[in-house]
Amino acid sequence: MSPARTAGGQEVLVRRAQALAGPAPSPAAGVDDALVVVSVEDSARYALPAARVRQVLPRVAPCPLPTGCEALVGLVVTRGQVVPVADLATLLTGAPSRTSRNHVVILDDAVRPVGFLVDEVDTVQLPAVATSGAETSLGNHVGVATVATLRGGVVLLDASALLLDERLSVPRPAEPDALPEHPGEK
Repeated sequence: MSPARTAGGQEVLVRRAQALAGPAPSPAAGVDDALVVVSVEDSARYALPAARVRQVLPRVAPCPLPTGCEALVGLVVTRGQVVPVADLATLLTGAPSRTSRNHVVILDDAVRPVGFLVDEVDTVQLPAVATSGAETSLGNHVGVATVATLRGGVVLLDASALLLDERLSVPRPAEPDALPEHPGEK
């Protein structure tokens, strides 16, 4: 019997996982200012505010969803919630993705979570001084707003604009019409 199948083995696994995870960062350590840097399409790098990142999932296959938006690729269920998943590269460039995606970064706010397929989650870092304003080639795409281009060419994306993008809304089923009365009922 493996150690994981015994009560004592379960405790050992929990302690190992906690040791590997390390202590959770405190807000005083700059978590509100930290950035999650992701790579998509030919190593293009983008940063998202770490405070808005709820979860990073390893490679998952979203359940396909027929929509009119090429960027919206499907749904995943995580933490008991259905989350729409969009391909970040397709959303930012308007072109179909050419590479396989290895992670889903789930952004969250008080309204709804949205997952974004990315190639890699590179680092979590504190922001460097911006080298320019929001002047990027991404400004023409609906729902995409950039805050700045950081050192190293990393584009800081506006998480609120991504979450508010109506193209990423999951269509709600239509309300069923009133059921016809049973022929035997009056």
